Amino acid sequence: MCGIVGISGGSPKDLSWTVEALTRLNHRGHEAVGISAVGVSRMHHFHNTGYVRDACVIKNERFRQFAEAVVEDQAHTFIGHVRYSTVGPSELCASQPVVRQSPRCGELAFVHNGQLVDYERLRTQLQERGFVFTTQSDSEVLLALIATSPDKLLSGAVMRTLRNIPGAYSMLAMNMGMLVAARDRHGIRPLLWGKSGDRTAFASEISALEGFSFIRELPTGSMVVVTHGQRPILGDKVKSQSRPCIFEGIYFARPDQIMGTSVTGEFRRLCGERLAICWPVEADLVCGVPDSGNDAALGYAERSLIRYEPRALMKNWYSVRGRSFILPESDLRGETARRKNTATRSLVEGKRVVVVDDSLVRATTAPEIVKKLRLAGAKEIHLRIASPPVKYPCRYGIDMPNAEGLLASRLSLEELRAHCGADSLGYLPLEEMRIIAARFVPSWCDACFSGEYPIPIVS
Repeated sequence: MCGIVGISGGSPKDLSWTVEALTRLNHRGHEAVGISAVGVSRMHHFHNTGYVRDACVIKNERFRQFAEAVVEDQAHTFIGHVRYSTVGPSELCASQPVVRQSPRCGELAFVHNGQLVDYERLRTQLQERGFVFTTQSDSEVLLALIATSPDKLLSGAVMRTLRNIPGAYSMLAMNMGMLVAARDRHGIRPLLWGKSGDRTAFASEISALEGFSFIRELPTGSMVVVTHGQRPILGDKVKSQSRPCIFEGIYFARPDQIMGTSVTGEFRRLCGERLAICWPVEADLVCGVPDSGNDAALGYAERSLIRYEPRALMKNWYSVRGRSFILPESDLRGETARRKNTATRSLVEGKRVVVVDDSLVRATTAPEIVKKLRLAGAKEIHLRIASPPVKYPCRYGIDMPNAEGLLASRLSLEELRAHCGADSLGYLPLEEMRIIAARFVPSWCDACFSGEYPIPIVS
C-alpha cells in the first residue's frame, strides 16, 4: 500500500503542490518519498527515506538541488510517491518513482500503488529476455513491461499492460511528452483525478486534491492521458468488474476519502452502529482507538445511547509519528503501539468502558490499550471490532503476507479475548459488513475477511 500523486499543465510552482499532496498521503506510507519532474530539457528525480516533511525541505541538500533544477528547467509535470513496502526491502533503492529508459518511449518515470499477483513469474520471463533488474520491487516489473512494450506511444504501452497483466494496481507513468494514469480492471486500489484550469491532477485520495474541481474516481480498467499543453483524454477501457478494497474503507484511507457514493467516515460510523446491535453491552462510556476507530465508536455510541467520550483515549502526537500498522518491523510496531496512546484516568476510573477499534489484525495495539485502561482504573473493558476477523493474507498490496501473523486465523474468539485482556470481545459479522458496504459500491474485495480472492492467486 502506498500513496501516489501526479500533476500536469502547470509550472515549477507545482513542486510545492506535489510536496503538500504527498504530505496529505503520508498515512499511506512513510518509509520513503520520491518525486520526478519533466522540464523543458530533461527529467529530474528526487528520492529520500522517511516522512515527507523531513525529506522535502530546502535544508536537505539533495532536495534543494532538485528544487533548483526544477525551477531552472521550467518543469511542468510531476509525479510523486510515498512508500509502504509489501514487495521488496524497506530501503531507499526500492523507493519510487522507478526510472527506466524505453527504446520507443524514451526515459520513463513510474509510480504505483498495489501489488502484482504473479510478479515473480513475470520477472523471470523478462530476465530471460535480457532485462536487468536493480531491485526486488514489483513496481520495477510493471515498469519493465511498459518499457519493453512494442507500442510507440506510452499510452499504448500502459493499455497493453492493463489488458494483459492481472493484479491490484493504480499507476502513473510519464515520459517527456505524456502523463498516463491507469487503474486495474478490478479497481482494488484507489485513484482519483481532478481539474483546475489547465492543470490536471491525480491522487490516491481526495485529501490531496484540495482546490481542484471535477473530482471523480478513475473508472476501473481505464486510463487518462495528459499530453502537455492539451486537454486530458479518457482513454480506452478494458473489460472490468469493480471490486475496491474494503480494508481501505475500514482502516487505511482517511475518513474523508471518496468511497463509491459516500465517504469512508460514514461507512465506519454505520459499521459502528450495526456493531452495537450485534454486540450490545451495559457500559458507562464508549471511546474509539484513535484515529481510525473514532467514527465507528461514534456510531456505536449513537445506537447504544451510551455516552461517547473521545478523550478517554488520547493519541500521543509528539511521542510517535504515523501508524504502527504500516511500520516494517514487528519490534518497531510493538514499541510504537506501547507509546502512541494514553488513557485518561479522570474519565475511565471506576467506569465500564467500551473500546471500539476498526480492525484487529496482528493484535499489537489492542492488548496495550486494554492494559493502559486497566492501569487508569477502568472497572470493565469491552473490546468491539467494527469489522470481521482478519483470517486471510492480502495479496493485493497490504502487508498481511501470511496467515501465521493473523491471530484470528488460529485463535478462537475466547482465546483472542484472553490475549487482548478484555472482559468481552465482539466483531462485526461479515454479512453485516457486506450489507452496509453494498450501499456505496455493489461489490468489494473482502478477501482478508472471507478468503474469496477476485484475482486468482499465483502460487
